[in-house]
Amino acid sequence: SALECAAVVNTPKALAMAHGVMGNLKTDQRKYAEAEQHILWAIEIKKPRGRTFSLAISLGNLGNAIGFLGRLKESDKAYQESLEIFREVGAQMSEAIAISRLGTNRLQLGDLAGAEQLLNHAIARLTDLGNIRFAAVAMGNLAHVFHSSSRDVEALETAQRALDVHRKCRNRIFEANTLLLLSDVTYAHGQVLLSCEYMTDAVNVYRELQKLETAESAEQARLRRLPTTIDVA
Repeated sequence: SALECAAVVNTPKALAMAHGVMGNLKTDQRKYAEAEQHILWAIEIKKPRGRTFSLAISLGNLGNAIGFLGRLKESDKAYQESLEIFREVGAQMSEAIAISRLGTNRLQLGDLAGAEQLLNHAIARLTDLGNIRFAAVAMGNLAHVFHSSSRDVEALETAQRALDVHRKCRNRIFEANTLLLLSDVTYAHGQVLLSCEYMTDAVNVYRELQKLETAESAEQARLRRLPTTIDVA
């Protein structure tokens, strides 16, 4: 394992790297409590070296893990510190991505005004830096902000822009997630059949990606939305 290899090398840098790898692996496996512990060990090893780019990466990963555990205020603090360090060391792309992460976390916390400001900033920065892939992710989350604020015209426009980029970049999981959002927004506007079309498209993408539980959940939602009768003029 990564830790066994690091033990052979037996340097702080190798141990920190190994714990970071294990933290990411446990996050991917949805073992978030174990991920948090590994990332915290990595952070403790890195801290004596100062506020480095590597420390900022680990703080961002910590924010991800504890966010999945539902501790959003703690994840917000980790994302904020990560952002500050990226800014200090001049890592512009990482800083822009960190702004997007922080904005998404603020959305989950219910701070819609704060989320909107951060996500707009992230979209502008990422676009200027040429990273349209990550800009589209931020656009999708901004569309969620608009939908949560009952600004559904803006939500539709922003989500459609995000969807176009996801399809262009073949960013399939975000394509499916954005299709779900479009389904929700159009359903809220009474466009039931269009909502079901978006949901069908999302289900198909999830199935292609072997996200079968998510696909089944979306399919059940689609069936609940289907009208029992259709008026014929």
